[in-house]
Amino acid sequence: MDYKKFQPELNDTEVDDLENGNETSHTRSDPGIEESTAKEATKVILMQTNGQRQEFECSFETTKIKEVTNKVFKQEIANGKKVNILFAGKILDSEKTLTECKVENKFVLHVIFKNINRTPQVCDEEDHKNVVDDENEGELDQIRNYARFSEFLQRAAVIQQQINDDRNMNNPRFPNRPRTDNQSIFDRARPNSYMEEDEGSKCMKEVLVGLFVGFVFHWIGILIMCFCNCPPRTRSCIFIGFVIRLLLQASHGGPS
Repeated sequence: MDYKKFQPELNDTEVDDLENGNETSHTRSDPGIEESTAKEATKVILMQTNGQRQEFECSFETTKIKEVTNKVFKQEIANGKKVNILFAGKILDSEKTLTECKVENKFVLHVIFKNINRTPQVCDEEDHKNVVDDENEGELDQIRNYARFSEFLQRAAVIQQQINDDRNMNNPRFPNRPRTDNQSIFDRARPNSYMEEDEGSKCMKEVLVGLFVGFVFHWIGILIMCFCNCPPRTRSCIFIGFVIRLLLQASHGGPS
């Protein structure tokens, strides 16, 4: 039988297969479905963060990602927004085709919009209720988190600054005082000058009392040092005063 006469599209290999009784793509019950699935035009579903779905017919082998965005989102691009197409939580390269990005037939692609000079838009919680495709709920949550990430960092920085300010304001060692425009948080953390003076005057008082008691009361001062609950600095100065008096008495030839 001359197969070429009835099917001119057959090549020599297919003719040999038919003559030998082997199966070819033209004799299968579902002809050519394995070879032609990726090459035929098919629909891709684009889902936005507000749950809106759009279908776009394209060829997975020849259509680039940027062609999809330019045709489907003309208005958004004209308004100065950058369109990002995501699959499995990753942004797809706009210069590659769907096949190169390993996107298979009938998969849902997610879309997020990003203003060129601003942070990504954040969809309202109310929009979350409009999502009808439960199978893609996990991927959609990933996209929401991605869109909120930069705003989260900004809010976290502001909150951390407020926490640092509150710590410095509530610390009893650093009492509240008005903050000027050119006064940094580190300036506010420094102790006040009057507190430093109070600490110095307290130290001076302990030294003078210790020296006075040790020099004037002499042995009685030693008893005071041993049995009274005095500050350590005062105890030391009482002993120093006691020693000074002993040296003066020795230099004058004995006790006066």
